[in-house]
Amino acid sequence: MTSHVPAGVAASVALGDLLSGPRRPATVRGVSGPACYLDADGLIVVVEGADGAGLPNAVRVAHPARPPLRLGIGDRVVLGGGGLVIGSREVPVHRWWDPYVRIGSSRIGAADVAVATATLRSAASSVNAGSVSPLDSSDLARALRARNDAGLAAAATALLGRGPGLTPAGDDVLAGLLAALRVLGPSLRAPVGDRVAATADILAAAVTGVAPERTTALSAQLLAYADRGAVALPVADVLRAVAGRGGLVASAARLARVGHTSGGDLLVGIALAVDIMLPEPEGTRAHA
Repeated sequence: MTSHVPAGVAASVALGDLLSGPRRPATVRGVSGPACYLDADGLIVVVEGADGAGLPNAVRVAHPARPPLRLGIGDRVVLGGGGLVIGSREVPVHRWWDPYVRIGSSRIGAADVAVATATLRSAASSVNAGSVSPLDSSDLARALRARNDAGLAAAATALLGRGPGLTPAGDDVLAGLLAALRVLGPSLRAPVGDRVAATADILAAAVTGVAPERTTALSAQLLAYADRGAVALPVADVLRAVAGRGGLVASAARLARVGHTSGGDLLVGIALAVDIMLPEPEGTRAHA
């Protein structure tokens, strides 16, 4: 099933309290291609065009202008009261989408893990092959496979904030990994599901608390959303497809087209998560 947001002004339900509550000021802090970024006392709200990624902290506007509504850095916007106010123009939210991915009772078997991992890695490599200096996530992968808690925490914090842009490559890998662990873990049988949940807890403890000081405000916020299973629409499609609810090849290809390398880096993180969802022999766990 492909996620879809109808035409018109739509917003993520994760912003429901903000956009439906009392009005408060925000300032445009950045503009990047078809999107702009509002800062409301440290809370980042993304205003996207109709073809945006559908981030969990986004408002999507079906408007031909780029950036949407012709906003520029330093412009003031009012949030709340059911939408946005830009100058004298009211921009009410008419529709909402849910960024929180719920898989339900789906069960992921050994064959599903093998196929999904290969598909995700292939889609990610198609993006990252063109990078001048692709991010090295091998330490993270080794720590995950070895079930090395201390190594996982160290490798994750080393990636935090690595790379340029509003969502550095290292953060995208971590967000994809954390979201996949949180979303897919509950659908796995014990003891694998328990191990995946514990891994997610260790990863979240290592990065979410320090992210605001180590990376961009937008990226730190997206990591916090990932920890709650809230993701961009193309990521949601991939996670559902891994669980057998949609075509994985097509959804991975769509995610690969997001951003410059963000989609590929998110796919790397999701692949790392799926790769550890196979039962492993006892006695392989490394202790700190």
